[in-house]
Amino acid sequence: MVIAAFVFGMGSDESGTNNIEIEDTGVEASAYDEEKSSPETETPISNAIQEGTYKVGSDIQPGLYKVIVKDSYVDMAYIDRSKDASMEFDSIIANGIISNSGYVRIKESDAYVKIQGATLYPEDTIETNIRDVFEDGVYLVGVDIASGTYKVEVTDTTTNMGYVERQSDVSMEFDDIIANEIFQGQGYVEIMSSDFSVKVQGATLTKD
Repeated sequence: MVIAAFVFGMGSDESGTNNIEIEDTGVEASAYDEEKSSPETETPISNAIQEGTYKVGSDIQPGLYKVIVKDSYVDMAYIDRSKDASMEFDSIIANGIISNSGYVRIKESDAYVKIQGATLYPEDTIETNIRDVFEDGVYLVGVDIASGTYKVEVTDTTTNMGYVERQSDVSMEFDDIIANEIFQGQGYVEIMSSDFSVKVQGATLTKD
């Protein structure tokens, strides 16, 4: 396995693969932590799709899924959509690394989906929870984040850069990207009501 480095990307398509191996820390949450847990972690386990490779149409159905990263220490997960199970580079339709939480759309034309370091929850478990401050992750417009202007402040002290991407979908394909930018220090981004989602890496977004 190769541990994927933090990369500011133009989206993920057939340009490469990033495999990550993530250990489960096995740390149990206290009763206090359970009370404070987010709606994502409270989703019934019966709805969850755990790590593994799944055949689309039989093991997993096409659709929109919420992605919750399992390991808070590594805070990264890897997903790829593939056209066959050959494990060859050319079999990958699209792939990506997700930090914290996000979404992925699995298409009917996909043959298999590989999940590492994350749990997937189907669309009918997704709840609206609009906030004003956002860290690394992928957020649905109108569900997690409202349209409007947001201040961008870089939080990655290693690269001193942050990345924000406005998206038309969450298939992890290059064509999902409406617009993107790498920030240094601080900046602003206007999220449109017509945007489907927003991706944030190495930065914090705060409603202006």
